[in-house]
Amino acid sequence: MVSVYRRRNADTLLDLLRPVAAREGVHVRLWALDDEAPELTRWTTGAGPGGRFELLNRLLAEAPAGYVALVDDDVSFTKGDLATFMKLVDHLGFDLAQPGHSVNSSRGHNFTTIEPLSIARRTTFIEIGPIVAIAPSIRPAIQPFPGRTPMGWGVDVEWSDLARNGDRRFGIIDATPIRHADRPGGGYSDDSQDHERRAVQDALNVRGLSAVTDVQAAIDMVRPWRVRPTR
Repeated sequence: MVSVYRRRNADTLLDLLRPVAAREGVHVRLWALDDEAPELTRWTTGAGPGGRFELLNRLLAEAPAGYVALVDDDVSFTKGDLATFMKLVDHLGFDLAQPGHSVNSSRGHNFTTIEPLSIARRTTFIEIGPIVAIAPSIRPAIQPFPGRTPMGWGVDVEWSDLARNGDRRFGIIDATPIRHADRPGGGYSDDSQDHERRAVQDALNVRGLSAVTDVQAAIDMVRPWRVRPTR
Protein backbone atom coordinates (compact mmCIF):
# COMPACT_ATOMS: atom_id res chain seq x y z
CA MET A 1 0.00 0.00 0.00
CA VAL A 2 1.31 3.43 -0.94
CA SER A 3 -0.11 6.88 -0.24
CA VAL A 4 0.81 10.53 -0.42
CA TYR A 5 -0.77 12.31 2.54
CA ARG A 6 -1.31 15.64 4.23
CA ARG A 7 -0.93 15.80 7.99
CA ARG A 8 -4.49 17.05 8.49
CA ASN A 9 -5.77 13.74 7.09
CA ALA A 10 -3.45 11.48 9.09
CA ASP A 11 -6.25 10.01 11.24
CA THR A 12 -8.34 9.13 8.18
CA LEU A 13 -5.39 7.43 6.52
CA LEU A 14 -4.49 5.56 9.70
CA ASP A 15 -8.02 4.17 9.95
CA LEU A 16 -7.77 3.04 6.34
CA LEU A 17 -4.46 1.21 6.65
CA ARG A 18 -5.04 -0.50 10.03
CA PRO A 19 -6.80 -3.59 8.56
CA VAL A 20 -3.81 -4.35 6.32
CA ALA A 21 -0.75 -2.85 8.04
CA ALA A 22 -0.30 -5.66 10.55
CA ARG A 23 -0.72 -8.49 8.03
CA GLU A 24 2.25 -10.63 7.17
CA GLY A 25 3.74 -9.74 3.82
CA VAL A 26 2.05 -6.32 3.58
CA HIS A 27 4.33 -3.35 3.03
CA VAL A 28 3.12 0.20 3.68
CA ARG A 29 5.04 3.15 2.23
CA LEU A 30 3.86 6.72 2.75
CA TRP A 31 5.01 10.18 1.70
CA ALA A 32 4.09 13.34 3.64
CA LEU A 33 3.34 16.36 1.46
CA ASP A 34 3.82 18.73 4.40
CA ASP A 35 4.71 17.70 7.95
CA GLU A 36 5.21 14.08 8.84
CA ALA A 37 2.43 12.84 11.12
CA PRO A 38 3.79 11.17 14.30
CA GLU A 39 1.19 8.41 14.13
CA LEU A 40 2.36 7.55 10.60
CA THR A 41 6.11 7.86 11.19
CA ARG A 42 6.81 4.12 11.08
CA TRP A 43 5.58 3.98 7.46
CA THR A 44 6.61 7.43 6.20
CA THR A 45 9.68 7.25 3.98
CA GLY A 46 9.96 10.92 3.04
CA ALA A 47 8.37 14.36 3.06
CA GLY A 48 8.08 17.33 0.75
CA PRO A 49 5.99 18.67 -2.13
CA GLY A 50 5.60 17.03 -5.51
CA GLY A 51 3.17 15.68 -8.08
CA ARG A 52 1.03 12.71 -7.06
CA PHE A 53 2.30 10.24 -9.66
CA GLU A 54 5.86 11.47 -9.29
CA LEU A 55 5.78 10.70 -5.57
CA LEU A 56 3.93 7.40 -6.01
CA ASN A 57 6.61 6.31 -8.47
CA ARG A 58 9.21 7.11 -5.83
CA LEU A 59 7.36 5.03 -3.23
CA LEU A 60 6.95 2.11 -5.63
CA ALA A 61 10.54 2.11 -6.87
CA GLU A 62 11.56 -0.38 -4.18
CA ALA A 63 8.20 -2.09 -3.68
CA PRO A 64 8.23 -5.89 -3.84
CA ALA A 65 6.36 -7.82 -6.50
CA GLY A 66 2.68 -8.39 -5.79
CA TYR A 67 -0.54 -6.44 -5.53
CA VAL A 68 -0.38 -2.68 -4.99
CA ALA A 69 -3.03 -0.42 -3.48
CA LEU A 70 -2.82 3.29 -4.31
CA VAL A 71 -4.69 5.12 -1.57
CA ASP A 72 -5.59 8.79 -1.12
CA ASP A 73 -5.61 10.30 2.37
CA ASP A 74 -9.21 11.57 2.39
CA VAL A 75 -11.25 8.44 1.76
CA SER A 76 -12.97 5.87 3.98
CA PHE A 77 -14.93 2.68 3.45
CA THR A 78 -18.62 2.82 4.34
CA LYS A 79 -18.82 -0.99 4.23
CA GLY A 80 -15.95 -3.42 4.47
CA ASP A 81 -12.34 -2.29 4.50
CA LEU A 82 -9.19 -2.23 2.40
CA ALA A 83 -8.36 -5.86 3.17
CA THR A 84 -11.81 -7.04 2.05
CA PHE A 85 -11.59 -4.95 -1.10
CA MET A 86 -8.19 -6.37 -2.06
CA LYS A 87 -9.38 -9.92 -1.34
CA LEU A 88 -12.31 -9.46 -3.74
CA VAL A 89 -10.07 -7.98 -6.41
CA ASP A 90 -7.90 -11.10 -6.25
CA HIS A 91 -10.84 -13.51 -6.01
CA LEU A 92 -12.57 -12.01 -9.05
CA GLY A 93 -9.40 -11.90 -11.12
CA PHE A 94 -9.26 -8.17 -11.86
CA ASP A 95 -6.03 -6.67 -13.15
CA LEU A 96 -7.06 -3.13 -12.20
CA ALA A 97 -9.88 -2.24 -9.84
CA GLN A 98 -11.43 0.37 -7.58
CA PRO A 99 -14.17 0.43 -4.96
CA GLY A 100 -17.51 1.88 -6.01
CA HIS A 101 -18.43 5.29 -4.61
CA SER A 102 -21.31 5.58 -2.17
CA VAL A 103 -24.10 7.92 -3.24
CA ASN A 104 -22.86 10.69 -0.92
CA SER A 105 -19.23 10.41 -1.99
CA SER A 106 -17.45 13.21 -3.83
CA ARG A 107 -16.58 11.66 -7.18
CA GLY A 108 -15.47 12.68 -10.61
CA HIS A 109 -17.59 10.19 -12.58
CA ASN A 110 -21.18 9.05 -12.01
CA PHE A 111 -20.15 5.78 -13.67
CA THR A 112 -18.22 4.79 -10.53
CA THR A 113 -21.23 5.11 -8.18
CA ILE A 114 -22.24 1.78 -6.64
CA GLU A 115 -24.90 -0.28 -8.38
CA PRO A 116 -27.69 -1.93 -6.33
CA LEU A 117 -27.47 -5.71 -5.88
CA SER A 118 -23.97 -5.78 -7.29
CA ILE A 119 -20.85 -7.33 -5.80
CA ALA A 120 -18.71 -6.04 -8.64
CA ARG A 121 -18.80 -4.93 -12.27
CA ARG A 122 -16.36 -5.76 -15.02
CA THR A 123 -15.78 -2.46 -16.79
CA THR A 124 -13.64 -0.69 -19.38
CA PHE A 125 -12.71 2.18 -17.06
CA ILE A 126 -11.01 2.62 -13.69
CA GLU A 127 -10.26 6.13 -12.43
CA ILE A 128 -6.84 7.07 -11.05
CA GLY A 129 -8.11 7.42 -7.48
CA PRO A 130 -8.97 7.69 -4.68
CA ILE A 131 -8.26 3.95 -4.28
CA VAL A 132 -6.83 1.77 -7.02
CA ALA A 133 -5.82 -1.89 -6.80
CA ILE A 134 -3.12 -2.98 -9.23
CA ALA A 135 -2.49 -6.69 -9.81
CA PRO A 136 1.02 -8.00 -10.52
CA SER A 137 -0.12 -8.94 -14.04
CA ILE A 138 -0.65 -5.34 -15.09
CA ARG A 139 2.09 -3.52 -13.20
CA PRO A 140 4.65 -3.70 -16.03
CA ALA A 141 2.08 -2.25 -18.45
CA ILE A 142 1.23 0.86 -16.41
CA GLN A 143 4.28 1.53 -14.24
CA PRO A 144 6.05 3.82 -13.88
CA PHE A 145 3.17 6.27 -13.97
CA PRO A 146 3.50 9.20 -16.39
CA GLY A 147 4.20 12.54 -14.74
CA ARG A 148 2.78 14.86 -17.39
CA THR A 149 0.54 16.59 -14.86
CA PRO A 150 0.73 16.82 -11.04
CA MET A 151 -2.56 14.98 -10.46
CA GLY A 152 -2.40 12.61 -13.42
CA TRP A 153 -5.78 13.36 -14.98
CA GLY A 154 -6.24 11.62 -18.32
CA VAL A 155 -4.10 8.62 -17.41
CA ASP A 156 -7.26 6.60 -16.71
CA VAL A 157 -8.33 7.27 -20.31
CA GLU A 158 -5.01 5.74 -21.41
CA TRP A 159 -5.52 2.80 -19.05
CA SER A 160 -8.91 2.12 -20.62
CA ASP A 161 -7.18 1.02 -23.85
CA LEU A 162 -6.04 -2.12 -22.04
CA ALA A 163 -9.59 -3.05 -21.06
CA ARG A 164 -11.36 -2.00 -24.25
CA ASN A 165 -9.10 -4.14 -26.43
CA GLY A 166 -9.69 -7.14 -24.17
CA ASP A 167 -6.13 -7.48 -22.88
CA ARG A 168 -6.95 -6.81 -19.21
CA ARG A 169 -9.84 -7.18 -16.76
CA PHE A 170 -10.95 -3.98 -15.03
CA GLY A 171 -13.49 -3.97 -12.22
CA ILE A 172 -15.43 -1.80 -9.80
CA ILE A 173 -16.08 -3.49 -6.45
CA ASP A 174 -19.53 -2.38 -5.29
CA ALA A 175 -19.52 -4.61 -2.20
CA THR A 176 -16.98 -2.32 -0.48
CA PRO A 177 -18.21 1.24 -1.14
CA ILE A 178 -16.17 4.29 -0.23
CA ARG A 179 -16.84 7.87 0.68
CA HIS A 180 -14.40 10.42 -0.74
CA ALA A 181 -14.41 13.59 1.36
CA ASP A 182 -12.83 16.13 -1.00
CA ARG A 183 -13.99 16.85 -4.53
CA PRO A 184 -11.44 15.78 -7.16
CA GLY A 185 -8.82 18.49 -7.56
CA GLY A 186 -10.26 20.47 -4.64
CA GLY A 187 -6.84 21.36 -3.24
CA TYR A 188 -5.46 22.72 -6.51
CA SER A 189 -5.62 26.19 -8.06
CA ASP A 190 -7.90 27.02 -10.99
CA ASP A 191 -4.87 27.19 -13.30
CA SER A 192 -3.71 23.75 -12.17
CA GLN A 193 -7.15 22.26 -12.72
CA ASP A 194 -7.33 23.81 -16.19
CA HIS A 195 -3.99 22.14 -16.98
CA GLU A 196 -5.34 18.80 -15.78
CA ARG A 197 -8.53 19.17 -17.85
CA ARG A 198 -6.48 19.88 -20.96
CA ALA A 199 -4.55 16.65 -20.31
CA VAL A 200 -7.84 14.74 -20.24
CA GLN A 201 -8.97 16.34 -23.48
CA ASP A 202 -5.63 15.59 -25.11
CA ALA A 203 -5.98 11.92 -24.18
CA LEU A 204 -9.48 11.88 -25.67
CA ASN A 205 -8.45 13.71 -28.84
CA VAL A 206 -5.68 11.20 -29.59
CA ARG A 207 -8.33 8.46 -29.53
CA GLY A 208 -10.93 10.37 -31.52
CA LEU A 209 -13.25 10.59 -28.49
CA SER A 210 -15.31 13.49 -27.22
CA ALA A 211 -15.87 12.65 -23.55
CA VAL A 212 -14.63 10.30 -20.82
CA THR A 213 -18.04 8.62 -20.88
CA ASP A 214 -17.03 7.23 -24.28
CA VAL A 215 -14.62 4.83 -22.53
CA GLN A 216 -16.95 3.94 -19.65
CA ALA A 217 -18.87 0.70 -20.20
CA ALA A 218 -19.96 -2.17 -17.98
CA ILE A 219 -19.23 -5.56 -19.56
CA ASP A 220 -20.67 -7.81 -16.88
CA MET A 221 -21.97 -7.69 -13.33
CA VAL A 222 -21.29 -10.08 -10.46
CA ARG A 223 -24.45 -10.55 -8.41
CA PRO A 224 -24.36 -11.91 -4.82
CA TRP A 225 -25.72 -15.27 -5.90
CA ARG A 226 -22.92 -15.68 -8.49
CA VAL A 227 -20.00 -15.36 -6.06
CA ARG A 228 -18.36 -18.64 -5.15
CA PRO A 229 -16.98 -18.79 -1.61
CA THR A 230 -13.23 -18.69 -1.23
CA ARG A 231 -11.47 -21.59 0.48
